[in-house]
Amino acid sequence: RSGIKFILGIGVACLFTCALLWLAMTISQSRVEIDRLYDTTVVEAEIVKQIPSMTAKGTGGGIIKGGTVDEILASGAIESDYLEAAAEWTGIAAEGSTMEADEIGSITLLAFDQPEEFFADGGTKANIEYADGWDADLFTQNWSQESLQTAVPVVLSSSMMQELNISLLDTVSLYGDDSGEVVINVVIAGVYTGTIQTQDTSEPILMPLSLLETLENLRGRELCYSTARFSIDPKMNRELSSLTERMKSIVEGEDAGYLALDFVCWDEELTQAIAPMEKNLQLMNTLYPVSLGLSVLIAAGLSVLLTLLNRKEAAILRVLGMPKRRVRTVLCGEQLLPGLLGVVLGILTALLVWKSAIASSGAMVLLAAGCYLAGLLFSTIGTAYIVTKEKPLSLLQARE
Repeated sequence: RSGIKFILGIGVACLFTCALLWLAMTISQSRVEIDRLYDTTVVEAEIVKQIPSMTAKGTGGGIIKGGTVDEILASGAIESDYLEAAAEWTGIAAEGSTMEADEIGSITLLAFDQPEEFFADGGTKANIEYADGWDADLFTQNWSQESLQTAVPVVLSSSMMQELNISLLDTVSLYGDDSGEVVINVVIAGVYTGTIQTQDTSEPILMPLSLLETLENLRGRELCYSTARFSIDPKMNRELSSLTERMKSIVEGEDAGYLALDFVCWDEELTQAIAPMEKNLQLMNTLYPVSLGLSVLIAAGLSVLLTLLNRKEAAILRVLGMPKRRVRTVLCGEQLLPGLLGVVLGILTALLVWKSAIASSGAMVLLAAGCYLAGLLFSTIGTAYIVTKEKPLSLLQARE
């Protein structure tokens, strides 16, 4: 029967140690995974119209004022951005033609500086043929006011080219107002077929973002954006709610744009992934101390039970003349040795099964092992002291 009790002590200690270490490992790994998601998930955001069907006249779709976008970019919360600017100009005419006779009036200028993203989104239904010496890099270059002295590039639709009776590399004039005071000559660097998805027209004149900003400055107007999308820096993910409110206060200002605007944060990927994990982590954080307390109680209860079962053996040792202190040592050793072996076996088993996950949770390993051994130690010492205080004859007469 002593062998069964010895094996029972080892088995219970091993089982509880493995269970506590598994729970500790799961908590640790959940925290690491939540931190990883917070640190790596890129949340997208966009400035949109509060009422999608509304349009602003005379803007060409440029409804978001440049100052609004600049304020958002200056917040330090944006990792990257994608912008499209738009403006409505008076007209376009072939060089040497009169504006009244040969122009196309009320034209939309659409500008961007990330052609790959543009043609993967709004420009997916358009195909561009570039003139010799030009390619998509023209949209990424910086076109300042000094560059207006040379040929600055634009891309027209094929139908507009036919209507103006012009070809690639021809020069056309853009009219910024009815008075004819703002007239800019540009070269046709490309022609597109198909349609461009914009808010106001399907056939805008395409140009680099920096060029449209220069042209708007010439006629004394602020560059306005038709599209403003942002990638939020992952370091801001933990305060995403307050950040969104701050951005909303910027875009909902009276002078933020030509229409009522809203800041939309597409954080579903982050929240749907992290919310259940945080709930599970909260539950496990609650269960872990409960499990530690339960392990202490189980260790103490088992120790008391097994020590009481050894009362007759203790009495026999007392009758044979063994001192109380030595009897207590024997009783404690019979409980502590299998418990210690079980804890060590549990730790080794956990390391073998979960390897580095347990090795990286050293503090929790010590806490789990220490709680079980503490419960075992104090209950064993206390019970051994109580048993050895009784008279040997009364112990011999006790029924198991």
